[in-house]
Amino acid sequence: MRCCDDLRNAALADASIASIAARWGFRSRDAFTRLLRTSYGMTPQVLRAQALEQDRQARGGGHGQASALPVVVVHVRDLEGTSSPWQAYAA
Repeated sequence: MRCCDDLRNAALADASIASIAARWGFRSRDAFTRLLRTSYGMTPQVLRAQALEQDRQARGGGHGQASALPVVVVHVRDLEGTSSPWQAYAA
């Protein structure tokens, strides 16, 4: 269904489900939800969430960040009492 393309469209993520349903001629959000649940086995909310998550992952973003490099967090307490290259800079 072409109306599902609007749900999957990241540019329309702020549009309400009711407004998308009305745009495609549905008289109510409930009728739209029933049709999608019957046709796809999921609600419009779930369909939209899955599509937006796939879009985010395809862009390489993690929680809004587009980064291909892993982030390494080292706590200072984990380095205490160990010899590390950083100790040479601390003096």
